[in-house]
Amino acid sequence: MENKTIDTNISIILGRLTREPEFSHVGEKKTALCKFSIACNNGTENADFFDVECWGKLAEICNQYLDKGNQTLATGRLYKNNWKDKETLKTRSKIILKAFNVQFVGGRKDNPQSQQTEEQQFQNMDFKNPENDEIPF
Repeated sequence: MENKTIDTNISIILGRLTREPEFSHVGEKKTALCKFSIACNNGTENADFFDVECWGKLAEICNQYLDKGNQTLATGRLYKNNWKDKETLKTRSKIILKAFNVQFVGGRKDNPQSQQTEEQQFQNMDFKNPENDEIPF
């Protein structure tokens, strides 16, 4: 009997958003997509930067509450996106975290002057991608 191992592709990234989230609807079903970048302080003078994307209801929630500079924890699967550069015709690639869970470590984006108790309600919120959300690929 052959010994089979199961590989796991789960990554957790904690850092701060480097820019405002980019929100769009894609595909025939107009599925929500939110893209953002997280910078992680790795203890040296250089930071590590990670591109993150989330889909469906999670994308809508991230777009509503995330803001540049917010500390955020994203959990998901890494995947490699390949494309051909139109100018050089060379194959290019980028590693992206496809998040299925995002925790907001900072306060709310839409009302920074909100009362302390309301802000505390949104700190460390844990939004998981609903199982019935369809990802269009």
